[in-house]
Amino acid sequence: MVAPDLAQRLRERAIQARFSALERIYQAREERMGDVTAYWVGFADDGRGQCIYRGRVITGEVLALSSIPRGTPINLRRTPAGAFLDW
Repeated sequence: MVAPDLAQRLRERAIQARFSALERIYQAREERMGDVTAYWVGFADDGRGQCIYRGRVITGEVLALSSIPRGTPINLRRTPAGAFLDW
């Protein structure tokens, strides 16, 4: 009786691990790619721009040439090469 219970628990844990891995992959893809609306914060010490998206501060390369006030909605482009901020 002990062996079947152990085998069943191992199967259940394997299924849970697979679902968790798939969920992490899906969330990572959703987080990294595409254009979204974020809000301008300002410049970091290294000269890159900072914005807030979903409660997180994201640092990236600024593509715009004009000045805007803090809190202005901007375009945040997330790519495998990094984050790009534009308005």
